[in-house]
Amino acid sequence: MGVRNLLPTLGGSTQTVHVSRYANQVVAIDANGWLHRGVHACATELGSGGTSDKHIKFCMRLVALLLHHKVKPFLVFDGGALPAKAAEEASRRDKREHAKAMANQKKREGLHEDARDWYAKAVDVTPLMAKELIDACVAQWGDSVDFLVAPYEADAQLAQLALAGDVAAVVSEDSDNLAYGVPRVLLKFQDDGNAEQIVLADLFAAGPGVNKLDLRGWTQDMFVTMCALAGCDYVEAVKGVGIKTAHHLVARYKDRKKVLRALRAAYDIPDDYEARVDRAALTFGHQMPFSGGKRSAPRSDAPARSAPALRAPPLAPGARRCAAAHALGPTGPATTLAPARHSPAPPRTVAPPPRVVEQPRAVEVPVVAAPVVPPPPVPASTATPQLASLWLLFAFAAGLLFAYLSGPK
Repeated sequence: MGVRNLLPTLGGSTQTVHVSRYANQVVAIDANGWLHRGVHACATELGSGGTSDKHIKFCMRLVALLLHHKVKPFLVFDGGALPAKAAEEASRRDKREHAKAMANQKKREGLHEDARDWYAKAVDVTPLMAKELIDACVAQWGDSVDFLVAPYEADAQLAQLALAGDVAAVVSEDSDNLAYGVPRVLLKFQDDGNAEQIVLADLFAAGPGVNKLDLRGWTQDMFVTMCALAGCDYVEAVKGVGIKTAHHLVARYKDRKKVLRALRAAYDIPDDYEARVDRAALTFGHQMPFSGGKRSAPRSDAPARSAPALRAPPLAPGARRCAAAHALGPTGPATTLAPARHSPAPPRTVAPPPRVVEQPRAVEVPVVAAPVVPPPPVPASTATPQLASLWLLFAFAAGLLFAYLSGPK
């Protein structure tokens, strides 16, 4: 969703650029955003439970375009579910289920075009799609394309890479990247290589009348507060408060606590609204990304008493290896298992899916003939009576022969 109605107010600072401007540099891409665009080409197939690779081919065309202009792509995928976004994810899940029901109804009625529109709203991007895109790019281009699966939101990981100087710009469909502090965002990337570029520093330096919102002298914290009040993935806007009202309040009071006091005095807001806005601000500023490059460092340590939704559980034995597997894509971030390829991903539930335990397989062992070993000698105590008699007779004869030979000659 992004920040509601933010981008239309920033037209004066938006510049059309061609991706060739970033030749011989690394550009990070919100890969889930590209997959979302791609599934529209095969919404009916995927939405009705079928299979298709059109969404994978769509993304690969854009990757090929970047490589053609000597830009190194760095694809970043969403990871595990972010607790701070649980309400928004539940709302989206309900909308997808409703859309799928409507699509099936339209299909039964023979209204295939309407059914396709509803299927496009019902399809979700899954870890399996991410894995398929990674595998396809590796097979096609090898090390020419980099990948990373974020611990949580791709936006936070993109901001980490950009702020650390590991990438020159971020390609995304989401205005949230500005709230995350990404210095240079390329929006609405097209097949011809053009995109709409917004430089964050330009927003705060733009003179009067350049944009619909005057952000001169603003800090990033003020900007984040405005984005939260206007409505974003982490907090719903108060009825009657849009981007312009949020801008007016922040421009006047500046401090978030003062802004919220003024808002409560003028509007009917929920009892926990202040806590929600604080949590949204913490999520934008202190979400946990991976930090792997030589120049990378953790974005910003979360405050000691940060919102519980932002805290990560302690690392369990083998967690670092598990995190590495998630980051590179072989395993899914939610289940720690490789994404299943035999069926579409199951719907998300509150409880984690059960781990599948394979039964041991019967193994055929080749039969090898044992070497023939002669039996051990039979002890005298166990010999038969016949053998014992023969032994005594032999001993008696030997004694007579010995006496004869040793006697006087």
